[in-house]
Amino acid sequence: MNAAAHRLAELLGPPTHHPAPVPWELAPEAHPDLRFPSDYRRLIDTYGSIRIREDLGIHGPSRKNFYGEGFAAVIAATADVGDQVEYVHEQPKFRKRTSPTPPYPMFPAPGGLLSWGGDTFGNYFFWLTEDQDPDNWPVVVWFQEIEVWDVFDGGLAAFLVSLLTGEYHMADEILMDRGRLWHFTGDWNGDAPRSPDSREP
Repeated sequence: MNAAAHRLAELLGPPTHHPAPVPWELAPEAHPDLRFPSDYRRLIDTYGSIRIREDLGIHGPSRKNFYGEGFAAVIAATADVGDQVEYVHEQPKFRKRTSPTPPYPMFPAPGGLLSWGGDTFGNYFFWLTEDQDPDNWPVVVWFQEIEVWDVFDGGLAAFLVSLLTGEYHMADEILMDRGRLWHFTGDWNGDAPRSPDSREP
């Protein structure tokens, strides 16, 4: 566990549930290039899919969901977000600064964006998959309302630590200081508690 993953575990505290194991080895069956960073796999294996401050949802793979089954649903969800990104770039509010096409392609295009989360403000969160090593993938955030792209020079765990501690320069655009710190929303089996436990700092 790297320093960022260790710090993230300290901030989140112990898990409230025992999520069903994810068969990560099956990911290439959905697409030969589909892989995931180790800090993300560790987060999902430990906590499952979670929502932070009632705002940011971190989505883990699931056996079946709205987008389809298994890892193919991850690709389908990314494509769905990509359609929304393209629509906003084609019909922008801020025409002087928003290009007519997005600055990045979507996975499975080579080096494309792979979606891992979204929030209640309509922002979307990705990895930029240009590097051959997923542990070197930076986080990219698309702030839909203000039509701004931001690249965080670090992985998922480092990004979440920066976000939770308020160090991320656009943290106020993502999280509000409200509600529980985080709660469990599901796992590979798609199960979610009716009354999730909370973790407060």
